[in-house]
This record gives sequence, structure tokens and C-alpha cells, in this order.
Amino acid sequence: MEISKLRSRITIQRSEVVTDAIGNHTNAWVDFWSCAAYANLASGKEYGAAGQTLGSDTLVFEVRWCERLRELDSTKFRILFNGAIYNITSVDDVQFRHEKLKLTATRVPNKSNDLLGGGRAAERTSFAVSGEASDVELVRTKRR
Repeated sequence: MEISKLRSRITIQRSEVVTDAIGNHTNAWVDFWSCAAYANLASGKEYGAAGQTLGSDTLVFEVRWCERLRELDSTKFRILFNGAIYNITSVDDVQFRHEKLKLTATRVPNKSNDLLGGGRAAERTSFAVSGEASDVELVRTKRR
């Protein structure tokens, strides 16, 4: 494995049950591991839904194997990369040699990812409506 190719930073998150301040149990994504990775586009496609054209990208991430990643699977983990969320579809310990892992993941096509476009920034602002504070997300897009 060529270490010089591991130029991208990814964060692997795990789904965990957490308890809030009043005792409710909810699922939350918690940062599990952050590491350098080689990211490559495996496939991409466009599809229409509700009058919009949406995209779906499948990426392959290669990371160095470590003991902490032994428990990695496609059901409880996801990847954050370049401001987008990717669901892991397969985990491959290449030739079972414990040298590198190939993680195949598909981008989650949700509204915030599509509006922000991965590289675009969102700005949060607060305002008061009849005495109650509310948060609104304003999205600024840049024309290229």
C-alpha cells in the first residue's frame, strides 16, 4: 500500500443509543475513528424524483488496517467525507492480510447534502418571533 496516496481525511461514525438529559433513548451518530484514506469514485448516476434531478455517487475508500477497525461493518457505521454523508455498503479486508480495508460507500441523498452540494457552506442565523427564539438555516450558493 502506497502511503502517499492516502491524501483524504475521513471520519467514520458509529450509530449508538444515547440518553438525553430527561432520560429518552435515541440513536445518534458518534465519531468512531478519523484517518487518512484514498478516495476514488466507483460509479455515479443521476435520477429524477419529484421533478428534481438528484445524483447518487458510490465511492471506494482505502484505509490502513488497524485493530480498532476490526469491528467495522455496513450496518452500524457510516463515513463523513468532504461535507457529505456516505453509507457503507461493504467492508473488504483485502485478501484477509490485515494491511488495508476497502470501504465501498454510497452518498446519502438528503436535502441538506443536495442543497449544500458538499463544498458549499451554510450560514445559520437566529431571529425572534413574538418573543420566541428560532433558528433558520440560510443557504448561500456560489455561481461558478
